[in-house]
Amino acid sequence: MVPVLTAASAVSLAACASYAVPEAGVMLNVRRLSPGERTAVPDGAYVYVHVVRGEVRLGDEELTAGDAVRVTNAEALDAVVVTPVEVLLLLQSHFVI
Repeated sequence: MVPVLTAASAVSLAACASYAVPEAGVMLNVRRLSPGERTAVPDGAYVYVHVVRGEVRLGDEELTAGDAVRVTNAEALDAVVVTPVEVLLLLQSHFVI
């Protein structure tokens, strides 16, 4: 059974947390950040980045609430916060997401 992240459980999450989901073969990284802060996007063959609330600059792209991007062969990539980010989900996998 794969754990489900609900709105109720998201309230109690730390500002930065990582969760292994071995059944799915992925690592879920959750971030809550303030403007100007940056966080490293996990290096990996396949990474999925989803902005739940706020705005984030990822390379030359600006992502807003609801935006998502798949990154192939992610390496030394940072996400820079433009407006407060409620939750930034970074899903790292060894297979195509």
